[in-house]
Amino acid sequence: MYIYTECPTCSDENKHHVIKENRKTAVVKCDECGTIHQVTLIDQKPIPVRVVVSVDDLSFKRRIELFADDIISVGDEYIVEEGDDANAVEVTSVEIKSGKRVNKAKADEIETIWSRLTDFVVINVSLHKKRRTKAIRIKAPGDYKFFVGEVECVEVQEFEISSIKMRDGKVLKMRGDIAPAKNIRRIYGRPIGRRYQEG
Repeated sequence: MYIYTECPTCSDENKHHVIKENRKTAVVKCDECGTIHQVTLIDQKPIPVRVVVSVDDLSFKRRIELFADDIISVGDEYIVEEGDDANAVEVTSVEIKSGKRVNKAKADEIETIWSRLTDFVVINVSLHKKRRTKAIRIKAPGDYKFFVGEVECVEVQEFEISSIKMRDGKVLKMRGDIAPAKNIRRIYGRPIGRRYQEG
């Protein structure tokens, strides 16, 4: 179990591993410097925080329950639920109550968590043949893995993946390089067969 609390050595709020706890206090170890210290536990009730989830050109709203001092950061992944629906999302931006966008904030400071769906994604693909380029789109589960050098098929178009551009800007070019769909910004490929037409 982990909590976020201030470390007396780091003088900053860090992630701590809970070593031992009772009803009112806990012995914790700072993940940053290893300092072991005691903290007072405060009874908290979860608060609802609005989440906007984007997928392709669409978006929908959800709510997630968090504790007031939970820290939400860009890149964090969560499950948001509504009724029987549950979706995996990645935080892309945090909007605090002043309207400013920040990289991280405590839950009680947050107006809206902006996120993107990661259990299902749409990926743009550019296919190059001679001087022609065709744009297509792939719909895939977020954890589906694409390999450089592998042959994929979208509708009737087969193509070989020549490179993969990641969301962090890195480009994978070596045959066998692998990336999960949720981390891909664009795929580049070479069409196979005679079905290719300029898009």
